[in-house]
Amino acid sequence: MDRLKVMERAIKELIKRSEDGIPIVVEGKRDLQALRSVGIPGEIHTITGPVISVVEGIHAREVVILTDCDRRGNMLAGRLKQLFLNESIKPNFRIRGMLRFSGIVHMEDIPSLLLKLKNKRR
Repeated sequence: MDRLKVMERAIKELIKRSEDGIPIVVEGKRDLQALRSVGIPGEIHTITGPVISVVEGIHAREVVILTDCDRRGNMLAGRLKQLFLNESIKPNFRIRGMLRFSGIVHMEDIPSLLLKLKNKRR
Protein backbone atom coordinates (compact mmCIF):
# COMPACT_ATOMS: atom_id res chain seq x y z
CA MET A 1 0.00 0.00 0.00
CA ASP A 2 1.36 3.43 -0.78
CA ARG A 3 2.35 5.95 1.86
CA LEU A 4 -0.20 8.60 0.83
CA LYS A 5 -3.13 6.19 1.06
CA VAL A 6 -1.99 4.99 4.49
CA MET A 7 -1.60 8.58 5.73
CA GLU A 8 -5.03 9.58 4.41
CA ARG A 9 -6.55 6.51 6.04
CA ALA A 10 -4.84 7.37 9.34
CA ILE A 11 -6.21 10.92 9.23
CA LYS A 12 -9.73 9.68 8.45
CA GLU A 13 -9.52 7.25 11.35
CA LEU A 14 -8.27 10.03 13.66
CA ILE A 15 -11.19 12.24 12.65
CA LYS A 16 -13.68 9.43 13.26
CA ARG A 17 -12.25 8.49 16.66
CA SER A 18 -12.06 12.13 17.65
CA GLU A 19 -15.70 12.67 16.66
CA ASP A 20 -16.56 9.57 18.72
CA GLY A 21 -15.09 11.27 21.80
CA ILE A 22 -11.81 9.38 21.99
CA PRO A 23 -9.07 11.73 23.19
CA ILE A 24 -5.66 12.02 21.52
CA VAL A 25 -2.35 12.59 23.32
CA VAL A 26 0.52 14.41 21.57
CA GLU A 27 3.82 15.76 22.83
CA GLY A 28 3.48 19.48 22.21
CA LYS A 29 1.65 22.50 20.82
CA ARG A 30 3.01 22.15 17.29
CA ASP A 31 1.70 18.58 17.18
CA LEU A 32 -1.72 19.80 18.28
CA GLN A 33 -1.66 22.55 15.62
CA ALA A 34 -0.67 20.02 12.96
CA LEU A 35 -3.63 17.79 13.84
CA ARG A 36 -6.02 20.74 13.81
CA SER A 37 -4.72 21.82 10.40
CA VAL A 38 -5.62 18.44 8.88
CA GLY A 39 -9.13 18.55 10.36
CA ILE A 40 -8.94 16.67 13.68
CA PRO A 41 -11.80 18.22 15.68
CA GLY A 42 -11.91 16.72 19.16
CA GLU A 43 -10.09 16.49 22.44
CA ILE A 44 -6.30 16.69 22.05
CA HIS A 45 -4.04 16.69 25.10
CA THR A 46 -0.46 17.95 25.05
CA ILE A 47 2.21 16.83 27.48
CA THR A 48 3.30 20.09 29.08
CA GLY A 49 4.22 18.82 32.53
CA PRO A 50 4.44 15.49 34.28
CA VAL A 51 3.08 12.64 32.15
CA ILE A 52 0.91 11.44 35.03
CA SER A 53 -1.02 14.73 35.01
CA VAL A 54 -2.09 14.12 31.39
CA VAL A 55 -3.20 10.60 32.25
CA GLU A 56 -5.17 11.82 35.27
CA GLY A 57 -6.93 14.40 33.08
CA ILE A 58 -8.35 11.80 30.70
CA HIS A 59 -11.56 9.97 31.49
CA ALA A 60 -12.31 7.67 28.57
CA ARG A 61 -12.33 4.00 27.66
CA GLU A 62 -9.66 4.48 25.01
CA VAL A 63 -6.98 7.03 24.10
CA VAL A 64 -4.98 7.50 20.89
CA ILE A 65 -1.26 7.91 21.57
CA LEU A 66 0.53 10.04 18.96
CA THR A 67 3.96 10.67 20.39
CA ASP A 68 6.80 11.20 17.92
CA CYS A 69 8.42 8.13 16.36
CA ASP A 70 11.90 8.95 17.63
CA ARG A 71 13.75 7.55 20.64
CA ARG A 72 12.22 10.03 23.12
CA GLY A 73 8.73 9.60 21.65
CA ASN A 74 8.99 5.82 21.79
CA MET A 75 10.04 5.93 25.45
CA LEU A 76 7.21 8.34 26.21
CA ALA A 77 4.73 6.07 24.40
CA GLY A 78 5.81 3.14 26.54
CA ARG A 79 5.38 5.18 29.72
CA LEU A 80 1.94 6.41 28.63
CA LYS A 81 0.89 2.88 27.73
CA GLN A 82 1.67 1.61 31.21
CA LEU A 83 0.01 4.54 32.96
CA PHE A 84 -3.17 4.28 30.87
CA LEU A 85 -3.38 0.52 31.36
CA ASN A 86 -3.07 1.11 35.11
CA GLU A 87 -6.17 3.34 34.80
CA SER A 88 -8.03 0.71 32.69
CA ILE A 89 -7.86 2.96 29.61
CA LYS A 90 -6.97 1.21 26.36
CA PRO A 91 -4.03 2.90 24.59
CA ASN A 92 -4.38 2.90 20.80
CA PHE A 93 -1.09 2.80 18.86
CA ARG A 94 -2.52 1.67 15.52
CA ILE A 95 -2.80 5.16 14.03
CA ARG A 96 0.71 6.05 15.23
CA GLY A 97 1.98 2.96 13.40
CA MET A 98 0.16 3.97 10.23
CA LEU A 99 1.68 7.44 10.37
CA ARG A 100 5.13 5.97 10.98
CA PHE A 101 4.67 3.77 7.89
CA SER A 102 3.81 6.93 5.94
CA GLY A 103 7.17 8.43 6.85
CA ILE A 104 6.25 10.50 9.90
CA VAL A 105 8.87 10.82 12.61
CA HIS A 106 7.54 14.00 14.23
CA MET A 107 3.76 14.47 14.39
CA GLU A 108 4.13 18.19 13.67
CA ASP A 109 5.25 17.20 10.14
CA ILE A 110 1.92 15.59 9.19
CA PRO A 111 0.61 18.55 7.10
CA SER A 112 3.88 19.08 5.21
CA LEU A 113 4.42 15.37 4.47
CA LEU A 114 0.79 15.01 3.38
CA LEU A 115 1.26 17.89 0.92
CA LYS A 116 4.58 16.47 -0.29
CA LEU A 117 3.07 13.02 -0.91
CA LYS A 118 0.10 14.56 -2.76
CA ASN A 119 2.39 16.67 -4.95
CA LYS A 120 4.56 13.65 -5.72
CA ARG A 121 1.51 11.78 -6.99
CA ARG A 122 0.66 14.51 -9.57
